[in-house]
Amino acid sequence: MTLKDMALQLGLRAEGRPITRPSYLDWDELCERILVHCKAYIMYLIGGVILLEKSANRVHLIYLNLLIDFNNIRHYSWGLACLATLYRQICLGSLTSERIMGGCALLLKSWAWYCMSFMAP
Repeated sequence: MTLKDMALQLGLRAEGRPITRPSYLDWDELCERILVHCKAYIMYLIGGVILLEKSANRVHLIYLNLLIDFNNIRHYSWGLACLATLYRQICLGSLTSERIMGGCALLLKSWAWYCMSFMAP
């Protein structure tokens, strides 16, 4: 059995360009460039998932200050901030004039499935 046959049996794609380890890259430059993308993704997670406001397509710049030093990111209370934002958005969303609610919907859905298991898929 060839390697290609084994890959096909496992459902893996066996066509395309081979993945090899390049030796001509400037690793410092590559890591720095990728780190910019990681910071952008973390910024999206903060403003678009964890601390979601009703705007949903914009992230407030106050969170940018949190990404200056990566070593301090883990020391923040992300769970408490997520829960506080969700509670605030639920309160604001319960007003009769509001039609959209922010907050971490994934957290709310997980809580609902945990407490009301008949709703869980």
